[in-house]
Amino acid sequence: MFEGRDNGNGFHITFENGWTVSVQWDRGNYCERSGPWNAQPAPNKPSKNAEVACWKGERKSEDCRGWQTPAEVLAYINEVAAR
Repeated sequence: MFEGRDNGNGFHITFENGWTVSVQWDRGNYCERSGPWNAQPAPNKPSKNAEVACWKGERKSEDCRGWQTPAEVLAYINEVAAR
């Protein structure tokens, strides 16, 4: 499961290669807890899956994938880090 910390439900990681990975799991994201963008967030609640995206440089998503399992999120992070 994914769990948020400090009222957050996701994180970003920027690697030395300049690529950033975003992992999000709250309303407005493509995940188990999806819902309208303007819905009240539910911080620190677990989710069985998450949305991932990546970009290089300015924030403009190159790739977005929803409903990713923890194993798929790990594989995605590793793939982007190796670019």
